[in-house]
Amino acid sequence: MEQRPEPTKFARPLAACIQSLALIITIVGARLWLISVYSTSLPILDQWDAEAALLFKPWLENTLGFADLFTPHNDHRMFPSRLLALGLLRLNDQWDAQLEMVANAALCGLMGWVVATGLARIFGIKYRLPVFVAVALWLALPYGHENTLWGFQSAFYFLLFFSLVAIWGLGFFAPSSRHWWLGATAAAWACFSMGSGFFAAAAVLMLELLRIVSRRRPWRAAAPTFLLCLAMIALGCVFRVHFAPHDALKAATVGAWLSVFARCLAWPYIAFPIAAFLLYLPWGICSVALLRGWQGMRRTQFEVVFVGGLWVIVQAAAIAYARGEGGRIPIASRYMDILALGTLLNGVAVIVLVAQATPPKSALRTLATAGAALWLSAPIAGAGWLGFQKVGVGPGREVLRPMEENVRAYVETHDRSYLAGDIPYPSAIRLATLLDDPTIRKILPALVRAPLPIQMRAGTNRAFVPDGLPPELPRRPYEKIWGSYSDAGPAARGSIESEIFNSPFPYLRFETAADAQTDMFLQLRDEASGQTTRIRAKTPIDQVWRWQTVPAPGSELRLIASDNNSRHWLAFRQPRETGRWSFYAQVLVSQGKNVLISGTGLWAFLIIGALLRHRAREPIEPKA
Repeated sequence: MEQRPEPTKFARPLAACIQSLALIITIVGARLWLISVYSTSLPILDQWDAEAALLFKPWLENTLGFADLFTPHNDHRMFPSRLLALGLLRLNDQWDAQLEMVANAALCGLMGWVVATGLARIFGIKYRLPVFVAVALWLALPYGHENTLWGFQSAFYFLLFFSLVAIWGLGFFAPSSRHWWLGATAAAWACFSMGSGFFAAAAVLMLELLRIVSRRRPWRAAAPTFLLCLAMIALGCVFRVHFAPHDALKAATVGAWLSVFARCLAWPYIAFPIAAFLLYLPWGICSVALLRGWQGMRRTQFEVVFVGGLWVIVQAAAIAYARGEGGRIPIASRYMDILALGTLLNGVAVIVLVAQATPPKSALRTLATAGAALWLSAPIAGAGWLGFQKVGVGPGREVLRPMEENVRAYVETHDRSYLAGDIPYPSAIRLATLLDDPTIRKILPALVRAPLPIQMRAGTNRAFVPDGLPPELPRRPYEKIWGSYSDAGPAARGSIESEIFNSPFPYLRFETAADAQTDMFLQLRDEASGQTTRIRAKTPIDQVWRWQTVPAPGSELRLIASDNNSRHWLAFRQPRETGRWSFYAQVLVSQGKNVLISGTGLWAFLIIGALLRHRAREPIEPKA
């Protein structure tokens, strides 16, 4: 019986590179697609105080001190999130919630790659593809949409990232090695990411205790890690924040805490707390195996499952305590990226247990494999159902449009009656105060900032008139519009030019309306160089208006509109300034669906390739 030839030495590294690319593209693409459907650049809720008032304003006015970056926000000290927000503002010169979402998506993709690569190295090459697929599902499915669609939620990703790096470095490398010090640094950063950041050190501490109790490590060898973890726990406790207004959200009774705790561990079947026992059974078996020292097990793999699962369990306990109330509250989507990690690790535990606890090519292995496949299918189906239940049937970004209109109207008029409707902040008075602040007004996103005050040249053709729209179309009384529809209808033909204007921003957002595109145009011209940029707005705002962001072709700008069609009309609003990185974010978000499709295609290629390689390794029966 002959063996088929082994793959070339380049096949395995190439497959690893493609897997990494597919993982990152899928995670980022899924989140960009979600952002494209459900979000805008308008900041909401806590962002107005935590970012605009307490971070951006003092920084721009040179009054922000280093210690201010560690001041509490509710229950947390979000030092890395503040650094990220300041970095994006410094790059972009404009506050943009959608840019923050895109940065979070990239951070999530990086975190996914780090986690998948680390797990693949620990569990071995034969588990690499399943591990990468599992991590892709963990971070691509939309059950944690609240973190994806709120730029302010980067703290959850920093908590996950630094906690996992801390567990990896402190838990699995020798004290004083470079990886150990990397873990120690990450543990400190985790403490200032969110209030529960010190739980990573607590999980490593329990892992060391387990090793000592099971006589796998002497006290002396464990002492440096043990002491460092105690120091990190002390650091977290010293800087712990008590936010009195949230006391009402805490679990009212032990029963309420147990109910929410069990539902957290039952993720994704959060309506059925009894499911927690089944979903965490693999973790329990691995923990018992470590304590009893089962023969033949690969201890490092079991320890990864133990310490990672323990970290999620402690996080779930904290969530149930801090937000348990009467025990019947829904589990917020912002916690689900953390809770899903526990299910992921239990899935890995199922695969490891089947591989290590059953003899190969036996009836028991076949039965165990079938049971594992059934177990694995349950959380995958539940996670998909949970995610698409939350976003698949809900409204899109149109729910934010009234907020955008009201904020835009107030910025242009200072009329507080516009803030009586839907607004992105609980208090209209406080929001008005923030919008009136000249420092904050300078950095508002293009969507709601005051437009550039364009003046038209005297003596140019009067085909375009103020408020030149058909009478049946809705108007915003506070906005200046020029259009080629007049008392004579769309019959007017000609062009109009603005006075020269300039902007410190590299991009401008234009909003146009037209009932045709033939023989009509709107363009920017740089008077110094003669370079022009044609404006072809295609992205819909509503049934009439479209928008497009275009690069400013120079510093001495003139806007030119032309209508040579006597049967149709063209209208446009004053442009709004847009930051460079806001434009880049818009481009990425607009391609989110295509990025996700590309990632899915790569996975199909990888899975088919894996099946073909498996077939290639099968023995060849000799011909008679």
